Amino acid sequence: MKDSTHYSYTLYDRDDVTRGFDNARFKGEIGRFFQAHQEAFVMTHLGEPSGMTLLDMGAGTGRMTLPLSRRGARVIAADASQKMLEILKEKAFLQGLDVELSRIDAHSLPFPDRHFDAAISFRMIMHVVDWHTALAELCRVTSRIVILDFPPVCGFAGLAPAVHPVIRPFNPNHQSYRVFKTSEIRNALESYGFEIRAVDRHVVLPFGLHRAVNSIRFTRWTETLLARIGLRDLLGAPVTIAAERKDVVQ
Repeated sequence: MKDSTHYSYTLYDRDDVTRGFDNARFKGEIGRFFQAHQEAFVMTHLGEPSGMTLLDMGAGTGRMTLPLSRRGARVIAADASQKMLEILKEKAFLQGLDVELSRIDAHSLPFPDRHFDAAISFRMIMHVVDWHTALAELCRVTSRIVILDFPPVCGFAGLAPAVHPVIRPFNPNHQSYRVFKTSEIRNALESYGFEIRAVDRHVVLPFGLHRAVNSIRFTRWTETLLARIGLRDLLGAPVTIAAERKDVVQ
């Protein structure tokens, strides 16, 4: 484990944070809208998941683990936070799903090379101590497809490093996360033998604004308009990518 005092280990293993995680991010129509968008991207580019062996690294409370399991995939839900996994376990039990849980560190995955058909990772690479190592490990254990998201430097997400220190005195739980150039992720993936096949940019306006307005009509109208004038392709966040191993026989 790298630097166990880092917030990515300590913050997300606290009861108050983990129990409020789903409500803070996926509550109501706006939260479901955001979640459904990325879920659709995964299903489109993963293909039929039934029978596949998948790693959900940074699974959290199961935002992707559970829908993939419902579709017949064998999912190992992995996270550094035991408390997150406990919530996922409760949700899987209530839904009658058989999910394998594994508390592991993203920087050192205890699986053989190319062990999984595919790996997914949402809201993780932005928080880990060493993103190069974590991404390399994700690629190492995957035989076909890696799907992940990240906040881009461009657009409102790129303001995060400047804005977060201002917010933190009013919200001690608020942590700065890393933002990326798409070229950084592309170059790293290529060095690990993967090539990006699809890129999705989600929304132009900050998630926080959409949650504050709390109107699905406002969200759909503004984001549709911004997409039509070309701003989503330039400034949309998060960026979600699907990458395929280059030596896979087609």
